Amino acid sequence: MFKKINFNTFKMLVIMTGIFLSGCIEGRVPPEKEKFFFDLKGFFEKEASLLNEQKITAEKYLISEKDTQKLILSSLNWEKEFAPFINSDINKPAWKGSYNVDSVLKDQKIQSVIYTSLEKNLPVKQIQIHFNNDNVSNVYIENATKNYVYNSGQILSYYAKKGFAIEGEQDIVLGKDLHYRVIVNFIE
Repeated sequence: MFKKINFNTFKMLVIMTGIFLSGCIEGRVPPEKEKFFFDLKGFFEKEASLLNEQKITAEKYLISEKDTQKLILSSLNWEKEFAPFINSDINKPAWKGSYNVDSVLKDQKIQSVIYTSLEKNLPVKQIQIHFNNDNVSNVYIENATKNYVYNSGQILSYYAKKGFAIEGEQDIVLGKDLHYRVIVNFIE
């Protein structure tokens, strides 16, 4: 009933089938790559790249309940420094309808966009992005996580061309509470 075919003919059929099927796939962005909200991750990756290119020096303060340290750093890993901002990106397919979006326009130009969580369990509670002449001037992010082991909160503030601040606290059920601040000022 079936004819015996040689291995080379079989390989050719597999390759031709693959080519045929790949031509049938619609050329659209996969859902995990779509951006429903402002591309926070892309914005901070671009900022990190620019700061690396410009070799910006930074004045960094590490403030805890017991100690304050001031550091002047001529080279920083900006991707690592911006990790809390990048990790606050809300462009996840599962979160597509989970945020209320409010924007302010003035003279047909966007002044600000505010994303507010509609669900209690989401860690990113609010993101505010403010613009000046269509460029991001500052970003404010509020994160919070609450579970049986700990409660944590974090406020992230970014000021374009100036610096950023991260303030956080963690209340651990069977441990010591932690409160910290990191302030970074760009020095040109």
